Amino acid sequence: MTNCSVKYSRRIHIIPVFSKDNKRATKMIMLPEILKADTVYLITTRINRMPTNAETLKSEFEKTHANIKMITGAFDDDIYYAIGVLRKIIESERGNYIFINLPSTSHVWTSAGLIATMLFSDGNNKTEIIPYYLKEKNSYYIAKKHNSERYDINTLSLGFRIEKPSDEILNVLARISEIEKKGITVTKKVLIEVLEHSNIKLTMTSEKDTTNDPGKYNALQRKFIKPLTDRGYITTSGSGIRSGYSVTELGMNALHAFVE
Repeated sequence: MTNCSVKYSRRIHIIPVFSKDNKRATKMIMLPEILKADTVYLITTRINRMPTNAETLKSEFEKTHANIKMITGAFDDDIYYAIGVLRKIIESERGNYIFINLPSTSHVWTSAGLIATMLFSDGNNKTEIIPYYLKEKNSYYIAKKHNSERYDINTLSLGFRIEKPSDEILNVLARISEIEKKGITVTKKVLIEVLEHSNIKLTMTSEKDTTNDPGKYNALQRKFIKPLTDRGYITTSGSGIRSGYSVTELGMNALHAFVE
């Protein structure tokens, strides 16, 4: 693994664990590199199927003197929720080395781990996110003969990033979703009122008449509606100032991954 003794103060491990994955997780505890973890986030899904095993794993990890945090939920089949879970952990652990384990038993969490690495690395050397996986070193027959299993730790160096939507764009998307949930049609007039009440600026000017100012409508269209529509996050019905906006399934997934 990467030498982490100088650059960052703490080592954080994020480890998704599934009922058929306990053996792998237990082997990880035995690896010298893993023993240096300061905090381990154990993400267990469908916990009602494996409460005893999860607690056993927690106890085993505690023997490494790491701080153990359990996160449970029914989000193992939804990549957007998985990305959202990883985002919250990464945001709370900024300034540290963050290792994301890529489980061989879940394509969802493996993909989410790689995407989260490319999305949430800050690019300013304040946080390093390192995805890794375990690979059995010996063949099954050799391991069985010697009654042992040896694993290599393989880290992945991703030399590029994915630019997530701006916080301002996501903020407006969240406002549209909130208005919709209240059963209100999201027109430009309604949206402008909500955005200004939320201190989200539309233009560089300070006109008081916000509902009848063509500049505000044009700014809304240019600054928020077009980018959200181009990304497929919202759909538009009608035309002009009577246009109505609805959040698409892709838009809701973006909120799960980046906001909620």
